[in-house]
Amino acid sequence: MRLSRATWVALLISSFCSLAIADALNDRKVELQKLKETISAFQQQAAQTKSQHQKELDALKDADRAVGRSKKELRGIEKKLQGSEQRLARLAKQKSDKQKLMSENQLLLAEQIRSAHRLGERQSLRVLLNQQDPQAVSRTMKYFEYFNLARSGEISQAESRIAELINLESEIAKEQTGLLPLREEQRAAIAELNEQRQHQARVVSQLDRQLKDDQTKLNKLLVDRRQLEQLIDQLAKADIKDDGLLAAEPFKSRRGKLPWPTSGRLSELYGTPKTGSLTWDGVMISTKVGASIRAIHSGRVVYADWLRGLGLLVIVDHGDNYLSLYGHNETINKSIGDWVDTNEVIGAASKSRSGSQAEMYFGIRYKGKPSNPKKWCQRDRKGRVG
Repeated sequence: MRLSRATWVALLISSFCSLAIADALNDRKVELQKLKETISAFQQQAAQTKSQHQKELDALKDADRAVGRSKKELRGIEKKLQGSEQRLARLAKQKSDKQKLMSENQLLLAEQIRSAHRLGERQSLRVLLNQQDPQAVSRTMKYFEYFNLARSGEISQAESRIAELINLESEIAKEQTGLLPLREEQRAAIAELNEQRQHQARVVSQLDRQLKDDQTKLNKLLVDRRQLEQLIDQLAKADIKDDGLLAAEPFKSRRGKLPWPTSGRLSELYGTPKTGSLTWDGVMISTKVGASIRAIHSGRVVYADWLRGLGLLVIVDHGDNYLSLYGHNETINKSIGDWVDTNEVIGAASKSRSGSQAEMYFGIRYKGKPSNPKKWCQRDRKGRVG
């Protein structure tokens, strides 16, 4: 049975679309496998960070305990010093009292001696003049002698006690002399331990933040994996109708002549550093908010949905394993399976997070591998396109 030309065209379209979807599906599967490997490596790194965090946390606990022990020892030394200072204060008061008493006794003794001397002269004169009994004078002088001896004894006792107090003060001073360096050493040890503790606390705090950041990144990676799995599922289930026509001119023949998807300025170039070891696999075009995003060549939409990192994304299959990608759309005008012509509006540029301008992502793939858009589109004018 001979097939009509229209039937052949339809079969060719179906074949091209199926191949494109199969390539896109295989590319996403490879990407998913890489993402799973990244997640696995990230989980191992997170486990190591968690283990290190626990070690540093244990070290912080040990530092806290060491500081506590040193402060307890310092309090003991301070208490001993305080006790010795109190004893010194009591001894100083006792010594002052004894010195005062001794001074008073010395004054009284001196007065007694002077009185006895004056009395003795008068009594001797009276005896000579037969005015007083010699025995009475003798008794009086004996009394004075007893008083003087008693006063002298008190003075001697006071001097002895003062000497004892001075010796005690000397011993306490020696004790303080030994305690003061210990106190300074303990204070220095506490200062060093506090510094170590602060360092440990900073390390633990840094690891806390790292763990939270790692968990956030891991959660994002898991979301990316889930969305990529959903994209693969959508591509596997894509039911593309064969009611369109093939482009009059193959995509590869338009190399260097394709229009840019919008007008604006190239803000990020293909192959330049992105983050870490990653590089840009397409370009970023700064344009006006709401600017029209147009298909660079005729083809069929194989993806039209949100994808992390690219926002609302449209992928157009141009046949012969060529795909074009349009990311960061504000709105999408097409659905999976829709045919588009060259320069047909497929979306609108969305406002960037960093300012009032809009930025769109534009990329080209051949057999799933990125290709530099500047080699396919018309020459830019000092970074301006469209």
